[in-house]
Amino acid sequence: MKIGLLLLLLVLSFGLKAQLRTDTVNVPFANGANPDVFLAYEVLVDTTTSSVYDSLLLVARSYLGTRYKYGSQQEVAFDCSGFVREVYSQFGYSFPHSSAAQAMLGATVSKTELQVGDLLFFKGRSTKSKRVGHVSIVSSIDEDGTIHMIHASTHAGVIEESVFDKEYYKRRFLLAKRVIAPAPN
Repeated sequence: MKIGLLLLLLVLSFGLKAQLRTDTVNVPFANGANPDVFLAYEVLVDTTTSSVYDSLLLVARSYLGTRYKYGSQQEVAFDCSGFVREVYSQFGYSFPHSSAAQAMLGATVSKTELQVGDLLFFKGRSTKSKRVGHVSIVSSIDEDGTIHMIHASTHAGVIEESVFDKEYYKRRFLLAKRVIAPAPN
């Protein structure tokens, strides 16, 4: 309910002329205490688009500024995989709470095939490691090919920033995955 209200305010504040409908999605209770308990989330879906990408980004952007907390997947704080898991859960996807486990999902895509909604996976803090340690969502791709991501960063919480302009991410990039069907042309 809180997110639905936030999204409506966000849409109204930017004067977007989207046709919105509220859908209810049942998501397993986040703390894992009882896998048979579900929570109902109300999600705003933009019906003017032919895919869920815009709606997914509205949800993801509603968390901008949320603080980072390792191991957390709650609305008050997230780690990177908890953030991705929460965003996608609102569209009926059930992701594990581990960036390495999330990297096993979907189909691998190259950097040149990326589209909004794809997941980007990076090494952890060590450039020598070959293990996945961070995940983000592609949020936009500029005409010049600049790729932007939204993610829960340790230094700033949930933020949106350019991916490969920063040496930190460029050196740590491992792979990209598509977990939802490609957008129609």
